[in-house]
Amino acid sequence: MKNLFIAIAICLFSPLSWAINAVLHELDIHSDVLQRRLKVNLYVPHNYQQTDAKLYPLLVTSAGSSRMAVLRSQVDWLSHVDFGPMPQMIILQLPDIEVAQKEELAQGVYTNKLAQVLHKDIFVYLKSAFRIAPYTVLEGFSSRGNIALELFAQYPQQYQGAIITSPALELADEGWRKAMSKALENTLKGRSLHLSLGSFTENKPHFVALTKPLYNFEQSSFVDLSAENYLSAPLLSFEQGAKWLFSDMRIVDYAPYAKGGIAAVLSQQQRANKKYDYDMSPNGKLQGLANYYFEQGQAHKGKQVFEHLIKHNPTNVNYHLRYAQALLKISQPIAAKPLLESALALAKAQRNEEAQSYIGSLINNNFH
Repeated sequence: MKNLFIAIAICLFSPLSWAINAVLHELDIHSDVLQRRLKVNLYVPHNYQQTDAKLYPLLVTSAGSSRMAVLRSQVDWLSHVDFGPMPQMIILQLPDIEVAQKEELAQGVYTNKLAQVLHKDIFVYLKSAFRIAPYTVLEGFSSRGNIALELFAQYPQQYQGAIITSPALELADEGWRKAMSKALENTLKGRSLHLSLGSFTENKPHFVALTKPLYNFEQSSFVDLSAENYLSAPLLSFEQGAKWLFSDMRIVDYAPYAKGGIAAVLSQQQRANKKYDYDMSPNGKLQGLANYYFEQGQAHKGKQVFEHLIKHNPTNVNYHLRYAQALLKISQPIAAKPLLESALALAKAQRNEEAQSYIGSLINNNFH
């Protein structure tokens, strides 16, 4: 319970709570496949900088305009702090390339054309113009979840993970459903699929048939959300799927890493980097290790980790602040004061008024 209150305080009252909304880029791309210009909506994290070395996984969603706002906010919230369940991602909203008839959709005509546009036009442009990591996740819900499912099943080289909620399997014909099940059986190895059943009862037998041959795959997660409201399902499923898909990004229990310390956490991060095929920062995990040491009465080890973080991230307000707060909790105000002063100076230099106010109040409450 104590950790829950700490997490809430960090989110609500710390300098991490500044605006976190993703930024929309309305792109105008020439499509060689369609032989015309194409409008594409791309959302980048609020702190995205083209000049940084940091890479961002790509989330490709079939969400329409009404659900897009909700999904965008959910991604922003779940990824805006180091200890969140998922990394910051660049979000690509699938464009409407043409109006497909129901029978065309069932036979995959629309999806095949969409795949050509995505892989030959849009992906090529995005990878040259934005800092995109080689880890791409598909997301879809209901009837548009069928499109995401087909893309994931048929193009394994392009998509490493998928979170698909309540696919409208009843709307597709039996041949399509069998083809998807067979394709997934042949291509799921080494990839990750989180698939959930929705509230429409007519989809259940098709869901069971689709997933039956896939349960032996370690990286598959099938969830029954049939008891949930239709509109709640995509919210629940996306959070569950993100936590599961990026489980190696975080450490829940630090006890096994306590003996090895920084080296053990960095080793775990290297394994995660290999899984996701790009380098991610270990800083969130290291901060968790530092907090664990302080909670376990091993302040000297916690200090070493915080000093490591500050040495490698000297302008990070948060690490100075968290280190100072940890020292205040163990009644070491003399050691905490210069860290708070450094954090305040950094916040002023970065024009972070919220951080200045928060740190200033800590100094006033503890030293005046």
